[in-house]
Amino acid sequence: VYGPQTVMPIPETATCEPINPYGASKLLAEQVLRYFSRYRGMRVTVLRFFNVAGQHAPWGVSDTHEHSHLVPIVLEVAMGKRQILTVNGDDYVTADGTCVRDYVHVLDIAKAHVKALARRNSDTYKVYNVGTGKGVSVREVVQAAAEVTGRMIPMEVGSRRSGDDAILVADVHAIQAELGFAAEHSDIGNIIDSSWQGRQQQAGIMNME
Repeated sequence: VYGPQTVMPIPETATCEPINPYGASKLLAEQVLRYFSRYRGMRVTVLRFFNVAGQHAPWGVSDTHEHSHLVPIVLEVAMGKRQILTVNGDDYVTADGTCVRDYVHVLDIAKAHVKALARRNSDTYKVYNVGTGKGVSVREVVQAAAEVTGRMIPMEVGSRRSGDDAILVADVHAIQAELGFAAEHSDIGNIIDSSWQGRQQQAGIMNME
């Protein structure tokens, strides 16, 4: 929902100016919830997830559709389902030129929900970022995947993708202070490893079938 920002990490108070339809749809949903909270007295807690990734056994990720997120695509290359990873631009103003994102493991996303449901303050409408407060670049994700899988990840650089911000990292002070939330499972190595193990397990089950 945020769009390009001059302050990083991004606080919940930042101006919301999404630059793609996905972000715009999320902001619209927030506006509807805010109206219900204001005029109907509904207690609302909005969780703004940053980049959700990772797996938790025994639940896997369906490979019946085309993936558009980095971690699944990188692992598809490692498994030989794709020949090469195309990086959408390497000329961003970041340390290595590739986009930087705040990756959050699904287990931490689940924990954030539990913390939000247990909230007992008087605010009828509250917004929290859910992230780690740390950014990981595309190249760093690829390097982590190569280390976890023990396989080469062939990579080529393509053109920038419309609607991509250079850096998106969450300011997580509010959710830490008010809900006692802190990400525990979201190290990028753990995210990659859990996803890799899940896909290996899923591939074994499919081969048995």
